Amino acid sequence: MKLSLILAKHVTVVVTRVLIKVNKLQLMGELYFFSGKLTAHLQRSYIDIIKGTVMSEETIFSKIIRQEIPTPLLYQDELVSAFRDISPRVDSHILIVPNKHIATINDVTSEDELTLGRMITVAKKLAKEDGIDESGYRLIINCNSDGGQEVYHIHMHLLGGQPLGTMLSV
Repeated sequence: MKLSLILAKHVTVVVTRVLIKVNKLQLMGELYFFSGKLTAHLQRSYIDIIKGTVMSEETIFSKIIRQEIPTPLLYQDELVSAFRDISPRVDSHILIVPNKHIATINDVTSEDELTLGRMITVAKKLAKEDGIDESGYRLIINCNSDGGQEVYHIHMHLLGGQPLGTMLSV
């Protein structure tokens, strides 16, 4: 199935449902091709999928990203996805997750810089949409057990909607 939409004068989006078989691994999903620079990035990601390097470890977040676990997505593009935390700690608690599996911040490479930057710009966009940009919010990325990481697929917590108090309570 293929669907093309003209969104603006110079932007075309093509959605293609795919099934890729790598050895015994089957990957199903949709590829989004945007005009210009993003197309090249997706082609590179497509090659990474064939090599078996994307989503090499299964996490609950990778299932949400692929919508195998139906979850309302607040944002999704070729690099990141965002959705509300299932157990919010504050009034507004959103998770921003790279689509590529990266277990911890210690596993980030220079190739991930665009993705990490996108996580921050998406946080800014979602804070504004959620009405917490003016009152303030906090962005948190936990690393490993002492840092409070519970899911080993890096993710940024966007927290706000109420006073958050001091940074740490130890």
